[in-house]
Amino acid sequence: MNNSIRIIWHSSVVALLCLFSILFTSCDKQDDFDVEMTLVQMANRFVLQYNELYYLWNDKIDYNKSYMTPTDPYAFFESLMYRNLDQWSYLTDDAEALFGSYEGVETTYGYRLTVINFTHLKEYAAVVNFVYPDSPAEKAGLKRGDILYLIDGAPITESNYMNLYYSSSMAVETATYDRANGKLEQTGEIYQMSAVKMELDAVNAHTIIEIDGHKIGYICYTDYLISSHAKMSRICDEFKSAGVDDVVLDLRYNLGGAAITSTYISSLFAPKSALINKELFLKEIWNTTLTNYWISQGAMLSEKFEEAALGHNLDLKRIYILTTSSTASASEATIVGLKPYMDVITIGEKSHGKYCAAVLIQPMDSKGEIIPEIANWAMSLVAYKYANKDGFTDFTGGLEPVHNVEVDIFSSTPFGDPSEPCLAKAIELITGKVVANAPSVKSSAQLQLPCSVDVSATENLNRPFGGMVKFGSLR
Repeated sequence: MNNSIRIIWHSSVVALLCLFSILFTSCDKQDDFDVEMTLVQMANRFVLQYNELYYLWNDKIDYNKSYMTPTDPYAFFESLMYRNLDQWSYLTDDAEALFGSYEGVETTYGYRLTVINFTHLKEYAAVVNFVYPDSPAEKAGLKRGDILYLIDGAPITESNYMNLYYSSSMAVETATYDRANGKLEQTGEIYQMSAVKMELDAVNAHTIIEIDGHKIGYICYTDYLISSHAKMSRICDEFKSAGVDDVVLDLRYNLGGAAITSTYISSLFAPKSALINKELFLKEIWNTTLTNYWISQGAMLSEKFEEAALGHNLDLKRIYILTTSSTASASEATIVGLKPYMDVITIGEKSHGKYCAAVLIQPMDSKGEIIPEIANWAMSLVAYKYANKDGFTDFTGGLEPVHNVEVDIFSSTPFGDPSEPCLAKAIELITGKVVANAPSVKSSAQLQLPCSVDVSATENLNRPFGGMVKFGSLR
């Protein structure tokens, strides 16, 4: 197989390679790659051909569009998108960053932020949702709940807040928010950081909480990364050895990741019988063309619970999962896929509502080789939607929690602290007793803060909101 694409979930590698051969020998509607074209035209051809093949909503594409147009590739890509349902597919001219982010390797400051527009103050600020272990942000001293107010001495604005992600180095000054008077107050504390290329640790925190005779395992899981399988397995082994009775899985800031990881992580917590009996975890619903092709090749359009997780499996009858609007895609797949087999008790806020998964693609020629002139281009393209054993899918409005607990975006309570409201609710449900000193918090909206949250900035910007992918790069 070439070095641009691999299968990380689908069962039929041979079928896919045959399909690539069909694609590049039969769909040359206008010109071959040996015909002289501009780089823009070559990129547009890549965009059109792969959308015609893979895009879940490819029946909405205007096939009369010509890739020979001088239109900018981003505009050409956007003209093909079915944005009535798809808010996730995107094109990039930085393929290395795209593939790296799904492998958990990024050049980053190592934090997740929510950018807020305090409309009454005409000011912006960014709240730290969490910092990755051993990251520049952690080493600088930033922590969950900190409010970033100035970048290199200048106010955060709509035009410069991207520097919080993409600058190579910066100094940030923090502020506090006076809720009573509705204003930001500078702390004078300055944090100097330089972005580094690092491998992200998807397990932000884990602990065992012993209370009233119960042993509760807590895991804050932030990214569905293949590299996290071993650590999550070790944690489940620790839980088993300690006699943990119940598990709280914190997915409040988990935007998704590799589809194969959703299957594996879910298999760690599912009833053991689901793994032994190779029960169905999720069904895949591709576009009509691809569905017919997969079926003709005898490929399974489904994924079963992962037997490889059997030795670490906790054999749970119920699981408590913490959610917010940043709980997306692979995280939602865990919730949806487990529900037919066990009691999934969600706590927090409504999830994002991404019921589909993407493929990551780079441009190739008819020989299956990456086209060097446009090797920097890549797409994250929604290719299928998923459904659980009962056929549940299309949850466009998100998944409502069983127990609604509003999340305070300014909270500085560490992950795993029993007094943290969402975790406290889970402990209450497990033990039957209210956790002492657990505050009753309300959301920013309920507090009637005169501000708006820029949801697009809560994500890892190399991986658009709610990513779950089928392919990654071979490196």
